[in-house]
Amino acid sequence: ELFVAVGNPRIPGRILLLQAAVLAVSCPVGIRLAGAAGAAAAVGVTMAVGVVLAYWKARIYVDVSYRRVFPIPTLSALVAAAGSLWAYSFLDTQNAWLQIAFRSAIFGVLYLAVLIPLDGGKLRAEIGALRSRVGG
Repeated sequence: ELFVAVGNPRIPGRILLLQAAVLAVSCPVGIRLAGAAGAAAAVGVTMAVGVVLAYWKARIYVDVSYRRVFPIPTLSALVAAAGSLWAYSFLDTQNAWLQIAFRSAIFGVLYLAVLIPLDGGKLRAEIGALRSRVGG
């Protein structure tokens, strides 16, 4: 863990406490508004809060250009989420496993369909660099 390695082990605990507070507030509201889907959304929001805070705190120790790293994958994920929700509206089944498989497949295809044309060169270069470091 980065924060333990740099001598600041309290940061993850503080992030977890904030996540617990976010979940304690958002989950009952989500359940009241949308049932199980609202609970799932509350968990997603809670996880996003934790990831954003961890990356925000890590910027002190790690030199990363977040503006260069995150926009294209975020755009890809948003397009894929919107597309899978739209495509799901045409699926006429009550089978939960089929729904999950369908939405996951659509999400994956759309994510890659946006990511590869916009960021494929950088992705291939990073994979090549990783392979050369691990001896592959």
